[in-house]
Amino acid sequence: MSITASAQLDLFRIALLDYLNDDREAWREAVAALQIASFEARPASRYMPPHWPEVPLSLGPALSAARSLLHWQRNPNYAQAAFVHNYCYCELMGPEGHARNPHFALGLLYLNEHTHYPAHAHPAEEIYHVLTANSQWRSGSKAWQVHTAGDRIFHPARVPHEMKTHDQPLLALYLWRGDILTKAEPLV
Repeated sequence: MSITASAQLDLFRIALLDYLNDDREAWREAVAALQIASFEARPASRYMPPHWPEVPLSLGPALSAARSLLHWQRNPNYAQAAFVHNYCYCELMGPEGHARNPHFALGLLYLNEHTHYPAHAHPAEEIYHVLTANSQWRSGSKAWQVHTAGDRIFHPARVPHEMKTHDQPLLALYLWRGDILTKAEPLV
């Protein structure tokens, strides 16, 4: 018996809820919204992560099963950027997400291996939860730092930040709060 797209998305939502339902203060609003959310199917994605990373967490199987049902997109502000073909994101909850929410945006960011997402900024504060191993991140004037699965990274509003991958793709959950309607802008 095959499972419907709606049921597959709901299984992913439940796995995500279970994964995030711990003592992470910053994620409590998202967890509360996930408890009552219904992930709706969106139009077919124009973009798909080309090399799906291994997600060594309890979220992995449900996420892998749902990935082709998720609406992957790219920020139009990066249309001419060198890295654009190696990046995409999926808004799970938010103004344009699989579940609508006007107060925050929760989603997934994907960067292919050997990709540099250059310095950018946005008016929303951002919290990442890294799902894969060995990516590098830099915020403001700080030095590059290696982050791995389970690490959390906070970027205050309007603070420039960037990330890069090496031999493995990056997959991370993100949570935007504040001005979630203004997309990130590359810094020249």
